Amino acid sequence: MSLIAFGLLTYMVTTFVVPSLADTHRLFVVFLLSFAVIGLGGDLLKEVVKRPRPPIENALKAKAEANSDTPSFPSGHATKSLSLALPFVIFVPSRKRWIFLLKGALVVVALSVGFARILLGRHYVSDVLGAFGLVLLLLPVLVLACNQYLKRMPVAKLRSAAIVWTLGLLGLAVLLIFL
Repeated sequence: MSLIAFGLLTYMVTTFVVPSLADTHRLFVVFLLSFAVIGLGGDLLKEVVKRPRPPIENALKAKAEANSDTPSFPSGHATKSLSLALPFVIFVPSRKRWIFLLKGALVVVALSVGFARILLGRHYVSDVLGAFGLVLLLLPVLVLACNQYLKRMPVAKLRSAAIVWTLGLLGLAVLLIFL
């Protein structure tokens, strides 16, 4: 997740240097709220469903000590990774080759996180698919909410808000390294 967050952070910082990218500052709120709201939604759903994790003997040499008592459905890692990457992939225009490559890298990393959770035996396939489905279900609702919020924001405040959102993502990226 920190790799995805740093990829987004690279783009966000670049938008302050390259004037033609400044029109995407409104998307910054979607990036951050997607992670926060959808991630929280996945964590709440996990507590409601309370599905046990796969038996450790099915894992490929996974160690049993890592959070084996936490619920399994949906995969929190898969939910949070895709909720960080997908808004960028969908909403940022690919006018430049490096943005297109960044989008591809984010998709590969987000999907790899889900695959790794299955491969390590920490989740069933349905846990990861459920996480991806949750992101696809909640993202449109979140985008509608963000649009309502951004309609009320004066254009003059957008740049300063984008700086705050970028600093928020920087904090998130650093925090994810230590989790």
